[in-house]
Amino acid sequence: GLAHAVEWITIDGDSLLRPDPPPEQLCLAAALPEDRRSVARLLAWKHAYPPTDEDREARLLSFSFVAFALERQPAATFREWLLLLSHAEPATLRSLEAEWSAWLDQVTGECRPGP
Repeated sequence: GLAHAVEWITIDGDSLLRPDPPPEQLCLAAALPEDRRSVARLLAWKHAYPPTDEDREARLLSFSFVAFALERQPAATFREWLLLLSHAEPATLRSLEAEWSAWLDQVTGECRPGP
């Protein structure tokens, strides 16, 4: 998720990531069924090669979790934020699942409809 955050979210002049407006990938993640939003599943996920449909979904969801976590610490620079996230306990991350899911539901309303 972190690599995709750097790729898909703009870093402004203050070294802050700004997922606003939401990139297309965030909208795709928000459109996935709520029962697929599992932090425990993301923490246990391992990439497959070649990528499977599950990998594609997990990449979108892990990216969305990273974007969610970024918005929870908006004043942190990317470096500061990375240190906070890398030291977070898995139980702490899992405890954010309901809040993350609600955040994704909110993102859905901010996404532009397709053509």
